[in-house]
Amino acid sequence: MLKTIASQWRSINWRQLIPSLVIQSVIWWYVPFQYAVQISTATFEYNLAFIFLYELAVAATSFLLFSTNFTSRFSLLTIIASGFLAFSGVIHGKFVIILLLLLLPVFLFTVQLRPLQLQNEFGLFIYSLLAALTLPSALAFLSVHFLSWSFVMTLIPLMLSYLLFLTPIFLAREPQKAVIVALIVGVILIVTLLFRHLSLPAIIAIILIVCAWLVMNNFPKMSQPYLKYSFVQMLVVLLIYW
Repeated sequence: MLKTIASQWRSINWRQLIPSLVIQSVIWWYVPFQYAVQISTATFEYNLAFIFLYELAVAATSFLLFSTNFTSRFSLLTIIASGFLAFSGVIHGKFVIILLLLLLPVFLFTVQLRPLQLQNEFGLFIYSLLAALTLPSALAFLSVHFLSWSFVMTLIPLMLSYLLFLTPIFLAREPQKAVIVALIVGVILIVTLLFRHLSLPAIIAIILIVCAWLVMNNFPKMSQPYLKYSFVQMLVVLLIYW
């Protein structure tokens, strides 16, 4: 086990890992802070630093798993680190936040267990739901000190973006199904945007969504798909919540 972890440590592509951490940080932090700056009671305390470290650990785990077809044993170390950092919230007695933050590391561990069969559309849905709900909600709560349903509802396009851009990762073994799932999710996301306040950034986001689906359809075996699709997802998220 230790030799395997050491070998995979040396094989980590740091040139891809670091940009991936930046991309995920932008996706996870942009939405809640766009919300927080509109609330007069918002405060940014030092415990957000622990959440930032937690987010980096989870983002690193996601990169290690999604870029290696769920085979990286080194991800176990980053999962342990993210679980440990999640407990930093106990300093202020925010046990609900701790439980919320533990959901992602637990899933990223269980998704590697083949008997559970989570490397498919069901695992895709669970990860997308957790990625869109847990960390942004925790950041919003720690910033404004409450959590409203209106904010939770604004996370629906974020969840749909994860569903769309991670489809080629979770359904890599079933490219035809991946195209169909991505088409359905893409249509739902576009319809959702059309029912929101339609603006120039939203129109550009829709164009990017269509282009992304065309790429998924025509280049199913594209190299480094996770990093590339994550970058496009970041652009789409920034445009949606502009």
